[in-house]
Amino acid sequence: MCDGLTGLCNFRSLERFKAALKSGAPQPIGILRIDLDRFKLVNDTFGHAAGDRVLEVTAERLRAAMPDGSRCFRTGGDEFVMVCPGACDDASLMPLARSLTASLTRDVQFDAVSIHFGASIGLAVGTVPATEFDEILSHADIALYEVKKRGRGGIGLFTQEMHDQLTERRALADEFQSALERDEIRAVFQPQFDAATGAVIGAEALVRWHHPTRGILSPGRFLEVAEALDLLVPIDRFVMAHALGVAQRLADEGTPLPRLSLNVSFRRLVDPSLTSDLNFYWTDRRTPLSIELVETIFFDDGMDEVTAHNIDRLREMGVRIEMDDFGSGHASITGLLAIRPDVVKIDRSLVSPITEDDERRRLLATVLDIARVLDIEVVAEGVETLEQAAMLRRMGCDVLQGFALAPPMSDVELTAFMAEQARIGQIGTARPCDAPVRRRTA
Repeated sequence: MCDGLTGLCNFRSLERFKAALKSGAPQPIGILRIDLDRFKLVNDTFGHAAGDRVLEVTAERLRAAMPDGSRCFRTGGDEFVMVCPGACDDASLMPLARSLTASLTRDVQFDAVSIHFGASIGLAVGTVPATEFDEILSHADIALYEVKKRGRGGIGLFTQEMHDQLTERRALADEFQSALERDEIRAVFQPQFDAATGAVIGAEALVRWHHPTRGILSPGRFLEVAEALDLLVPIDRFVMAHALGVAQRLADEGTPLPRLSLNVSFRRLVDPSLTSDLNFYWTDRRTPLSIELVETIFFDDGMDEVTAHNIDRLREMGVRIEMDDFGSGHASITGLLAIRPDVVKIDRSLVSPITEDDERRRLLATVLDIARVLDIEVVAEGVETLEQAAMLRRMGCDVLQGFALAPPMSDVELTAFMAEQARIGQIGTARPCDAPVRRRTA
């Protein structure tokens, strides 16, 4: 059975094809799981007729590249599966995947308009019927998921490590449902320092899972699980309430934080209740607040109405906007221009090698130049050595954050830390929203 629009085999045909493979002689197969990139944007910008044309051209290009004896199926709106009997290893599929990626990045002409899109591809191989077809397809899905997690337009090969990570995520998902209720999700605070004076000028609130058997888990271990369970908003809200409560207590004790930075997920940023929650919890305005956007890749295609409204409202409330992970590939120049943040945070992957890698050091200098032109403050995170801190200071970075200066700490530890900093006169003043970035040295 064929799909009416593209002429490719449809999902029912795939089910019949699986049954035929299961009853046949054992043979190796390779599966390519193909998703179009930016397809929703095509529909939203140019209309569904343009989207249909993109799907038709995609089908033509898939058929043209398909090896003899292979089959291609349209399994969803912009989702395709190519099955290649005889492919016994990843190496035999990579040339095909690269060819498809190149082909599917070519523009499609529609009503005198050039439509740009692309594709992400996940690869997996196996032998049927010794291995269930659905298991190989699931492996290709996992590989595709990893590609999309890194960005767009890539090719992913399924590995055992991916499988192990998925197994762990599933195990954590089973336990995460009640982690908030058991008070296992907690906020910790990592101080930030003025690069020129060494004074404390703020702290970033971070989330940790105090797992009963696995120990303290960083966000990288569980936030994907939380997202899959639709729990990012409750986590963000919990950290906001906890951190702002700690900030108020510090102010009451006479050692107020010069600035508190809160991470906000993209899902939270498009939540209409964000600003009302902030008004509810941020009743004590003695501590200036920054909101750190942790998934700025989503701004490459612009902002929707709710997102733009929330960012405008945050600024009206006196909240500074920070852009996280700049220099890692996750945060782009396009996103920078769309958001126009008050602060950019340089990713640790760019900070770590600067004392040994001339190329990374030049790249960091370029980022600092861009920030200076746009009047944006720069925070370097992941500062692990005093040598890195000294070099960042000489290069003109504004704020430093990392284990070389202070580790993340509990609210009790932060209270003691701030009292000690006040005793030695090392609590500084954070840059106000409208203050110019100080001139950097060469």
